[in-house]
Amino acid sequence: MSKRQKKHLYRSIIICSFLAVVIVAVTAGILFTVNSNNKDSAANHSSYESAASTDAVPSSASDNSTYSSDSVSSFVGSSASVSSSVISTVSSLPSNQVGTASNGDTSTEAKHVCYLTFDDGPSKTVTPRILETLDKYNVKATFFVVGTSYLDNLQQIKDAGHSIGLHSDTHKWSIYKNADAYFDDLQTLSDKVYERIGIRVKMIRFPGGSSNTKSKEYSAGIMTKLTKMVTDKGYIYVDWNVSSGDASGNNVPKDTIVNNVLKGAVKKNGEPYKNICVLMHDLGTKSTTADALPEIIEGLRALGYTFEGLNENSPIFHHKVNN
Repeated sequence: MSKRQKKHLYRSIIICSFLAVVIVAVTAGILFTVNSNNKDSAANHSSYESAASTDAVPSSASDNSTYSSDSVSSFVGSSASVSSSVISTVSSLPSNQVGTASNGDTSTEAKHVCYLTFDDGPSKTVTPRILETLDKYNVKATFFVVGTSYLDNLQQIKDAGHSIGLHSDTHKWSIYKNADAYFDDLQTLSDKVYERIGIRVKMIRFPGGSSNTKSKEYSAGIMTKLTKMVTDKGYIYVDWNVSSGDASGNNVPKDTIVNNVLKGAVKKNGEPYKNICVLMHDLGTKSTTADALPEIIEGLRALGYTFEGLNENSPIFHHKVNN
């Protein structure tokens, strides 16, 4: 090999080495940036998930354990409201309706509408008291029922002009192990409701809400799948943006329930929202919810709210799906 050839070879080696160093450095920089961004994203997601969790059952709950009721930890807080980044309120429900819906207050051109909703019933003791109060104040509400509850009250709820929605037949977390388990549970409840009132109800509320993260313990991504599937099957799912906090335990003090709702019904400046959907419960252990209802209705009316049962013209209340 001539000196000229050797010189050319050495130069090529040096250039290649330099380029290799540059490529390694650039690649390392990109990987570091991506990794940092991923860590930030994971941290933010973890923080949000912790804040927005709707798990009402301790993490030690077994596969077949029932969960007592739906709560929203961060959605409740002291204000019991959901931030605009968490909930999307979209136009109106499709015209295929929700079941036995009808309007409540007859006030015209209402600027502020409240949708009172009751989960986990009906019960022999609390539901009749709630129905009596609603009738006294000429208020319509919505009842998301459970198959293991006292369904003989369904006809009374329907006859009073209230809306009826499906919650769950068994009220167990294990319904989230796969789509078949969920829809088997939903169909069983739908059949029970149909047998009693002769209506195929299409409005539903997911146990734990669509934002629950407990379902992740049974099937990753199941809520993302179910929210799409129920819509494709013609169901309308409804979450909430104000919680009474009555799911935090049995016999929550009446004043606490009232304050949670009234505080959640107003913005920071004290003005009422355009639409609110209030989460409450009417199973037999929620007597203080029935105690609180008159003050809740009177307080919301004082804020300028009228009341309606959920129907085809109602806004859609959806949480951000976290699984």
